[in-house]
Amino acid sequence: MAPLTKDLPDVANSSAAVPAAPTVPTTAAPKQNAGGTLRADALSLEVPVKVHGSRVTEVARGVAPKTEPFEEETGTMIVFPQGGVLRMSTAVTASQMLVLTNLKTRQDAICRVVKVRTFSNMQGYVEVEFTHQQPGYWGVRFPSEGAPTATEPATATATAPAPKPVEAHALIDESLPRNVSDRSLWITDIFAAFKVLTVTPTPANICAVVAVIEQESGFQVDPVIPGLGAIARSEIDRRAERAHVPMMMINGVLALKSSDGRSYGDRIDSARTEKQLSDVYEDFLAAVPLGQTLFADRNPIRTRGPMQVNVAFAEQFSSATPYPYQAKQSIGDELFTRRGSVYFGIAHLLDYRAPYPIYLYRFADYNAGQYASRNAAFQSAVSIASGVALNTDGALLPHAADASTGATELALQTLAARLHMSADAIHGALAQGKAYSFETTPLYLRTFALAERKAGRSLPRAAVPRITLVGPKLKRNLTTDWYAHRVDERFKRCLNRQ
Repeated sequence: MAPLTKDLPDVANSSAAVPAAPTVPTTAAPKQNAGGTLRADALSLEVPVKVHGSRVTEVARGVAPKTEPFEEETGTMIVFPQGGVLRMSTAVTASQMLVLTNLKTRQDAICRVVKVRTFSNMQGYVEVEFTHQQPGYWGVRFPSEGAPTATEPATATATAPAPKPVEAHALIDESLPRNVSDRSLWITDIFAAFKVLTVTPTPANICAVVAVIEQESGFQVDPVIPGLGAIARSEIDRRAERAHVPMMMINGVLALKSSDGRSYGDRIDSARTEKQLSDVYEDFLAAVPLGQTLFADRNPIRTRGPMQVNVAFAEQFSSATPYPYQAKQSIGDELFTRRGSVYFGIAHLLDYRAPYPIYLYRFADYNAGQYASRNAAFQSAVSIASGVALNTDGALLPHAADASTGATELALQTLAARLHMSADAIHGALAQGKAYSFETTPLYLRTFALAERKAGRSLPRAAVPRITLVGPKLKRNLTTDWYAHRVDERFKRCLNRQ
């Protein structure tokens, strides 16, 4: 995008104070960019925003400049599909990267400063451009954007009025596949989760949930898994070998009677669902010391229920946001219920801020972990800036706390001088990789600035992580990319049903 040749003070041709822009969208006179072509869809529109960035606080010869983060609440004067013109009192420079939060929608966008104009006795005027497309960001639709589509991300419609309960129930009903049994119960639990989590049940949000449930379980609360007993036996054998436990001992322990009178081996062999198998493991861990040797005090059934929610996520989420229902046993056991799995599944899928233009990346995150798609795009930028090839798996730090320094961090350390950051500062920023705040760190903003300068183009802020899926239930090679696109196909079919 070429910068505007005239911002509002230039048009006025005066250093006098400029009246505030109208709060109602009105078509402004067409603006010209540096190439002389008209920007016919620029609007004079005041939108309240918060600007996040970093500024230099101290410069000394031979020492990397010291910086500190800043935030400033301000407003726009002109908006257009690719960015806008802001009033700002904080000093910024051309090419500086900023994070812009629309205070009406709470939607965030990464921006680059294109032009800065300062005038005496008044605020500066800063033109910014989005680093990637942000349809609907300003809350108005520009002529060049065409008609809205049903698959636009939830963030673009976050302030749309929530449908009335009867309307939401009807929309969920329309979205479910025709052959779903216990239809009214699914509708009730899906709507309740949206309401409790305060996630708007838009058509696209509903279809995102429906697509995941359909992929994970086919709308079976406790689905039957063919050959589950054999799969469990193979996993026990694998763990026994790794723990150097003789098979004779394993077979002897599995022959012991369990709490229901049957042997543990018989219960495992006859298990047809994950809930049945999980009950055996819980009994085994509580009663047999060898169970703790094999499973380290942890039930190996870690993803559960119709949305296959990870137990660790549910426990972490419920520690920060109290579970709204009375749990009969534990949070982990609640995941085997429809209401529990749907509640935590929607939380995992939709209840977090992410800079994604399409739902495909949320589906990838559902498989790989929240923000994994954002982090994979960041790893790609690191690779471009540093020249170091990286596996863009979305894991910015090794999973094990005592592991050696990971490849992403090592690549960034080669850029430390150009990033004006110490090794500790780089590590501290990477530690925020599972949170929204990572996008506002100097590491994130400066790395993309370096990479885009080297590439000579804007780089995407989301990419499907490159992960090969592993697990005892998988019988063929699958990837996160396969999963995300498979769910996305179901998502699009759901939209067609509405």
